[in-house]
Amino acid sequence: RTTTVMQTEKGRLRVVGAVIWNGEKVLMARRPEGKTHAGLWEFPGGKVEPGETDETALARECKEELDVEVRVGKFLCAAKDGQVDLLCY
Repeated sequence: RTTTVMQTEKGRLRVVGAVIWNGEKVLMARRPEGKTHAGLWEFPGGKVEPGETDETALARECKEELDVEVRVGKFLCAAKDGQVDLLCY
């Protein structure tokens, strides 16, 4: 399954985030010191590499960051910040 919800313009970074919840709890992590936006909260996820779909990138990032296998659900929302396009599933 390939989803193209939003085309990313040249020069912009396409990033995907996993919105994972259980009841009223949402899984988020605090960005570590020394990184851009240190101390801010983020969803698991990361950059979409060339040739990847959003879903493939999100599954890969969840495996790398959390050592979990996920089934990527439906597209939820998108946001732009600076040179980043964030798509949440």
